[in-house]
Amino acid sequence: MAVNESHLVQRGHAYCIVDEVDSILIDEARTPLIISGPSDDNVEMYTTSDRIARQLKEGRDFEKDEKERNVAMTEAGIARCEELLKLPDLFSDAAHSDLAHRIVQALKARILFQKDVHYVVKDGEIIIVDEFTGRLMVGRRYSDGLHQAIEAKEGVKVGRESQTLATITLQNYFRMYRKLAGMTGTAATEAEEFKEIYGLEVIVVPTNVEMIREDCPDVIYRTVLEKFSAAADEIEESYKEGCPVLVGTTSIESSERLSKLLKARKIPHQVLNAKHHEREAQIVAQAGHLGAVTVATNMAGRGTDILLGGNPEFLTREALRRENGEAAESSEQYSALLEKYREQCRAEREKVKALGGLKILGTERHESRRIDNQLRGRAGRQGDPGSSRFYLSLEDDLLRLFGSERIQGLMEKLGMEEGESIEHNLLTKAIANAQKKVEQLHFDIRKQLLAYDNVMNRQREAVYTERQQILRDEGIQEHVWEIIEGVIDDILERYFPEEGEADPARAVARLKAIFGSGLEARLEGVDNVRDMLAHRDELVAEIRDRFIGKVETLGKEEGRALLRFLVLHTLDSGWKDHLLAMDELRRGIGLRAIGQKDPLLEYQFKSYNLFQSMMERVRESVAELAFRVRVVSERGGASDGSNRREGREFILPFGASQEQQPPSLKHGVEGVQQPVKKGPKTGRNDPCPCGSGKKFKHCCGKNA
Repeated sequence: MAVNESHLVQRGHAYCIVDEVDSILIDEARTPLIISGPSDDNVEMYTTSDRIARQLKEGRDFEKDEKERNVAMTEAGIARCEELLKLPDLFSDAAHSDLAHRIVQALKARILFQKDVHYVVKDGEIIIVDEFTGRLMVGRRYSDGLHQAIEAKEGVKVGRESQTLATITLQNYFRMYRKLAGMTGTAATEAEEFKEIYGLEVIVVPTNVEMIREDCPDVIYRTVLEKFSAAADEIEESYKEGCPVLVGTTSIESSERLSKLLKARKIPHQVLNAKHHEREAQIVAQAGHLGAVTVATNMAGRGTDILLGGNPEFLTREALRRENGEAAESSEQYSALLEKYREQCRAEREKVKALGGLKILGTERHESRRIDNQLRGRAGRQGDPGSSRFYLSLEDDLLRLFGSERIQGLMEKLGMEEGESIEHNLLTKAIANAQKKVEQLHFDIRKQLLAYDNVMNRQREAVYTERQQILRDEGIQEHVWEIIEGVIDDILERYFPEEGEADPARAVARLKAIFGSGLEARLEGVDNVRDMLAHRDELVAEIRDRFIGKVETLGKEEGRALLRFLVLHTLDSGWKDHLLAMDELRRGIGLRAIGQKDPLLEYQFKSYNLFQSMMERVRESVAELAFRVRVVSERGGASDGSNRREGREFILPFGASQEQQPPSLKHGVEGVQQPVKKGPKTGRNDPCPCGSGKKFKHCCGKNA
């Protein structure tokens, strides 16, 4: 974090226009944005947890909830874990809470997160696959130890667990802008959420030409195998006719499964998923080519225009690369090739249009209707012909978890045999209703996340507002004194209450711990509130004189910079610890519902108390540091000319000018550099002081 105003890089939040706004403000908003750093947790614990999870059986030791994406241990499972680890009270003893939590996360990783569906293993790393776009999310990690659990499951190097340094939800981040707008082709289904959360109205802009795409009813089969076989049959038929086909899948696993079927039938095709994302432009550009077959995950639905007959500009650039490497687009060779491919693509375009245009096949329904609409929208653009159809099965996750029992009941009554399908508009509507259920579930998740983050957001705004004021405050000395004076008043009010017995001894001890010795005389004989108030001004005046004297020994410019650094460093450290405490509070607050209490209200109450305690600790730390700090130059002497240390002191390096400052402060890195130790210089031919017996020049002084 910035420790100087010149280090600030973020401007104000005035107006924001978001492309594919539903993807950013809706899909991505299910999880908060987190800036984190590694913690000191024992990574071996994840390996142990994975070993235990492998020995647990579903139904006996744990129950899974695919809808909520969660697992719950049974009594038998708890006993089994305690037996394997030889740890009684594993799930009830607070000392073992971390291990118990990691066992549950290991179960989640093994049962609910699948390779090539939720993540891929690439170059010895676990990389998350975005469930909406299909893109690899490099640098992203699952939180709460889940990523480490997946790493242990796949046998790759387990990374250290992260500690939250800063966090915010996308909802609260974008609500910081005074004006917010966006564009997308599929926001109509989320109009209610845009209005409720962001205050945004959704306006549907009609197409410039009439939409003539034919959206056929869904086809439902009994099993996944039958579904993929039927989809492959239609792809084969379309390929023989020359009609281009774009097949949409919801996972890498499904795309590669279909690819194997097509290879067995000797049908040329392109596969576009997270494993081949670097070829996305090449594949999508030619998906409308005569006879092209493209199998894609959700990656195909991101606003890319697929030109019927192919893309002449892309074909030209590819031809130039094959012939002589790169060539400028202004060259005569480029112009000649471009005209050639334009004629070729124009002729193919007419043939494709005569065949019915681009055909869209979906092998699954996505949880969100918008993703399906994006896939459909790849065909029939700019008035072109096209068609779309989805191939489904009763074994698909959407129908299995959220589908109506009427669908399964109807299939059973019909007594369908292997390979038979059912097709009807009523079934398509029933599936759309299942998607609405999932969308409502996700909306509730996002709404709950926002409700909890709103509590944190008020605290976040208070801390960052305070931070901005400190960075820009020219009168930092007076600001620090106000903090010190507040600490004095807090101590006096704590130990000299208006009601109750005074404790002057503890008050003196606390004042001495923060401000040093010599203040006992100011409170001598004071044993009640009235006497304390009479002596308060004298006590405050003496502490202020000490503070001014301390600042004067530091120098005007160095003192201001040092005080600003102390306040910022202390505030940042306190906020980081507060975020950790809030994570722990959030993790277990749901249990308050068992006691018939509202978890959100309990969270608000507890978080307020935690925040007040954090700010009190920060103020006391700032006051203590202001009186205990000394500045040490590289020459080894303290700035006040004294080497005597009374009590506990904090020594920070600080030069007289910006150029003379050590990197730890000059570049804004929060750290403490130890003073340089000076002593008699060792000659190159003298025995090395380390005791090796070698000459200094051949030992520690080799590189000197």
